[in-house]
Amino acid sequence: MHRRTVLLLTFCLAASGCGHKAWMESQVDPNYQPSRGDALFVTLARQPSIQERQLLPILTTQLCADGFNLVPSIEQSKWTLGFSFARQTYEFGSTFSASAIPGSGVVIGSSAPNIVTDATVRLYLFRSADFAGSAKPLSIWEGYISATNQVYQAYRPIIFKNLLDVYGQNVERTTRLRKEDLGTSPMLRADSSGFKGRPCGMGTPEPGR
Repeated sequence: MHRRTVLLLTFCLAASGCGHKAWMESQVDPNYQPSRGDALFVTLARQPSIQERQLLPILTTQLCADGFNLVPSIEQSKWTLGFSFARQTYEFGSTFSASAIPGSGVVIGSSAPNIVTDATVRLYLFRSADFAGSAKPLSIWEGYISATNQVYQAYRPIIFKNLLDVYGQNVERTTRLRKEDLGTSPMLRADSSGFKGRPCGMGTPEPGR
């Protein structure tokens, strides 16, 4: 999947409550049409980072809230969903500043690069039969959402929401992480057994690949 450079942190008018922008992309193998009703197993990487372990309950709670059919074992599933998290720091243009020496007519200026760190969450969907039986299974759907690190930190409770809205689709666009969604985050309505009012069917996944 092609990696796009993310837009700088973009602020909306305070009165609009429209949140912040992020870049989202997803691609699906045309031979498959995964749906939310199919039995789905969620797995961690074989050696997941701390950040990925922290994201696991956010992902599974959002999946339950969105009506996905989660099952506790790969043997019961049609699809297996994995995910990853990464940060990247890069230079995005530069900022020039200048000052004049009083009475001399001399202007001294300097420029400094703008250092931007973005955070990216990726989802990978596999046929469970392939995932269990192959060292390098082919994904049948991939999706990612990427934003500046500041935006990611603020919107982490709903970071998977917009990406799951395009599950199984081909999408490439800028999306908006909405402040009102933060106020009704399913993480805030979840208890120890999963999403309130909806049996999740999800156990604690063992690390996979």
